[in-house]
Amino acid sequence: MPGIDQAVVARRAAIAERLRRIVGREWVIDSDAERRPCECDGLTAYSASTLLVVLGEKEPQWLRAGDEVSVGIEGLGRLTNRLVAR
Repeated sequence: MPGIDQAVVARRAAIAERLRRIVGREWVIDSDAERRPCECDGLTAYSASTLLVVLGEKEPQWLRAGDEVSVGIEGLGRLTNRLVAR
């Protein structure tokens, strides 16, 4: 895997500020603690955390009882879970 570009990491605050001007302050996450839940297996294997997180919806989209979440892996199969009320 390619190395982490420290020049980009050093510009994190400036990149975050530019993105905030585009999408709004509340939609850009750049603190270490708030970015951690957004890490994925690919980045964990890469031993790096996300540089920034930009949320895509102005209104949060929450899952509800009855909704289905489906994930597929080519060559392996698909897993689908239906949410139920507690």
